[in-house]
Amino acid sequence: MIIVKYESKKDLAFEKADLSCYILHMKNMEKSHEPSNAPSTADQPNAVEADKKEQPSFTERWKNSKYLFVRGTYIVAHSVWTVVMIVGMAIAWLVAVLAT
Repeated sequence: MIIVKYESKKDLAFEKADLSCYILHMKNMEKSHEPSNAPSTADQPNAVEADKKEQPSFTERWKNSKYLFVRGTYIVAHSVWTVVMIVGMAIAWLVAVLAT
């Protein structure tokens, strides 16, 4: 019988989702308990990706902010940016049409 220690509930939910991932994770856990002097490069990208998934982007934080002023600023800035892009695309289209 193998006893597995989960570091978080997220790990447990992930492993219940797919049995093949569970088995793969079990194999990785056995390898991770072996001491090593050099850090593994395979583990570093996964850690970076996990941090990116947990942290919402700057614009998403403004979009979903609990403060009305911050959300309003996001909506105004997003609208202005959209209009600027539309005008820019229209100018680029006009130049392309006139150049041919």
